[in-house]
Amino acid sequence: MSWQEYIDGNLIPSGSVMRAAIIGIQGGVWANSPDYTISSVDQNTIVRAFERPGTIPAMSFGGNKYRLIVQDATEMIGRRETDPTSGCFMYRTKQTVLVTEYDSPVMIHDTQKVVTRLGEYLVSAGY
Repeated sequence: MSWQEYIDGNLIPSGSVMRAAIIGIQGGVWANSPDYTISSVDQNTIVRAFERPGTIPAMSFGGNKYRLIVQDATEMIGRRETDPTSGCFMYRTKQTVLVTEYDSPVMIHDTQKVVTRLGEYLVSAGY
């Protein structure tokens, strides 16, 4: 399966993820939703936040700013500053970070479940 198929065939069709990207820990976007871009500066910020959880209180990517409310070495949850009922969920694997956004009325636990399932699969496959 190609990296793009994880976005187009798994995350977006779930209905719990509106926009998504898979970025490499060493840099670069491996796959992304149409018109969803994450700059190289924002990619580096995301990776650094996973390396030092709790040190970055907020971040911007994909045109939105998020206040991070949960941070650890594997998962991050952020609330969108302009709409706290919408947000982001990120999951780190060995080689990638799954970066996803959800919009109200989707609930974070629905997004978290879908993304975590894919993340755990990628970890089990060595990614």
